[in-house]
Amino acid sequence: MRALALLLLIPGAALADGAFPSAHQILLQQSQPQGLRFGATLGLVFADGSGSNSRYVCEPYITGGPNVVLYAQTAGGALLALSSALGRSTDQGCSWSAIAPPAGAAWTDVFADARDPARVLGVASSASRTGVWLSADGGQTFPRQLLDTAETLESVESAATDPTVVYASTGSNGGPTPALFHTTDGGVSWARTALALATPVAVRIVAVSPKDPRTLWLRASYLSGAGDELLVSTDGGATLSSLLKSPQHQLTGFALGGDGTVFLSDGSPGVMVMAPGASAFTRLAGPHLLCLAVAGSSLLGCADGLQDPYDVGQSDDGGRTWRPLLSLANLLGPATCSQVQSACAADWQFQQTLFAAANRNLAGSCGCRAAAPGGWLAAAVLLAARAARRRRTRASTAARP
Repeated sequence: MRALALLLLIPGAALADGAFPSAHQILLQQSQPQGLRFGATLGLVFADGSGSNSRYVCEPYITGGPNVVLYAQTAGGALLALSSALGRSTDQGCSWSAIAPPAGAAWTDVFADARDPARVLGVASSASRTGVWLSADGGQTFPRQLLDTAETLESVESAATDPTVVYASTGSNGGPTPALFHTTDGGVSWARTALALATPVAVRIVAVSPKDPRTLWLRASYLSGAGDELLVSTDGGATLSSLLKSPQHQLTGFALGGDGTVFLSDGSPGVMVMAPGASAFTRLAGPHLLCLAVAGSSLLGCADGLQDPYDVGQSDDGGRTWRPLLSLANLLGPATCSQVQSACAADWQFQQTLFAAANRNLAGSCGCRAAAPGGWLAAAVLLAARAARRRRTRASTAARP
């Protein structure tokens, strides 16, 4: 209780999102395989392929205050950050522009086509309607509406091999039964399939197969406290099969191997693996994984920096063994552009104090081996963060590298 009370004494802007720094999303770009970008509780982290020489853009600078719930990256390299608004950057996070939603609505999801740098899908919701909107200029504007419904859409995604195939999912919290909308003609016509799931539930698209536009995975989050379920469809959503039901955990990561292997995480130690043809997942030993992504033949994962000795790890043997790739304690500081250096200076000072209070191994150039003045307060913040560290619950951060 004392730690929580002390936490309230610190201005919210200085706390970023109130959680101990940790990674929760990995962004990969085919045209820049050597560059790594990580969405973290403290902001957007940029690193080279080895995970060293890492810097960050603080979350308050990106959004003006609210937490980023999802990052996306276009095939052309533009960055999108979804919070209570939608921000866009084309200069490695040095400057951000706000993308206006349709009148009377707010952005609730965004999906960037992995192959077409100009194509971005967005979900915008108002008090009574929800729509899927299409951008043909990399997310700068969304002039075309593909779907309009009175149901609340949770997520949208298109097929990499056929962009005219688009899926949008809904949930049910006292309203209609959850459903999956599906179009095969770019949004000219839509089919709605009711999902036979226990309600209340939120349903999000985890991924559409990069090889087969009719195969997709969904995450059902049961709002009654019954945990999460991973579902798969191989017929465009007409029928669903349950691959895993996790009554006590939220699913935190999903990735597909080049051979069709499915990787899954839930924040518990190790990755869960289902090889092609297998009927169940097998859990391997490893770090507490908060996200997953496949980069070539390697599996990348966000570790839990409070329980693991690093924040991002890499496995070259399908999750059997892991090696450290990045530790947030070794950040070099804010990105070098002057506006970020200035805007994130106070946030960086606070982050260093948090790292020092946690007694991490701070070898590197962050210059924060000892707690700064007020270290007792940072320790109180750390205790509160340990007790109630915010988990990212949006399946989109688990699904979209």
